[in-house]
Amino acid sequence: MVVDTLGLPIAIHIKAASVQERDGGPLIIAEAKQRDPRLALIWGDSGYAGRCVEKVQTETGIALEITRRPGEGQRWMWAPEGVVPEVVVPPFKLLHHRWVVERTFAWLGRYRRLTRDFEATVASSLAWVGIALIRLLIQRFGEAAWLAEPDSRECA
Repeated sequence: MVVDTLGLPIAIHIKAASVQERDGGPLIIAEAKQRDPRLALIWGDSGYAGRCVEKVQTETGIALEITRRPGEGQRWMWAPEGVVPEVVVPPFKLLHHRWVVERTFAWLGRYRRLTRDFEATVASSLAWVGIALIRLLIQRFGEAAWLAEPDSRECA
């Protein structure tokens, strides 16, 4: 799923669990570029690192920036024999760009039909995601419209 900074979807693809993020990423990013030609930068997690970054850049012209956690990629440390290295736990750091799409997935997780994989086809699964997002938008715009109107129960 490619979302804007508000968490609203630009493009959605549903793939089998056997498809790696770095293999399915260029396809959905190309679709997002077709829907929004002004798209110039996309933030992704480490699942899109490697050849996906170059493929997206060459095929679409979009810069794919990988946002990493502090210490991500450091798996071991060299130390002289007999010396035990000190374990350093990085402090918590909020990474703003990583949570935007996760927030969208959390919104979708509120719909019971989407919490489990009940659907037999990709088309019906995509339709239920669309219905959930439409309901979410109606709730938000309905609330905003209600707040914008003066309360008719109030006396002048």
